[in-house]
Amino acid sequence: MLKVYSEAIPMGRSGEPSELANVAFFLASDEASYVTGQTYIVHGGKDTI
Repeated sequence: MLKVYSEAIPMGRSGEPSELANVAFFLASDEASYVTGQTYIVHGGKDTI
């Protein structure tokens, strides 16, 4: 089932936990101090789950 799901993702693979963590880390850092009111969707380009 996971293989079928992964093949439907435009990037061709499932995401790694570290990839989501990197987004969270960025948003919690001073580098994102000017970011407001955004939604970050970390899904490899897949439109639906």
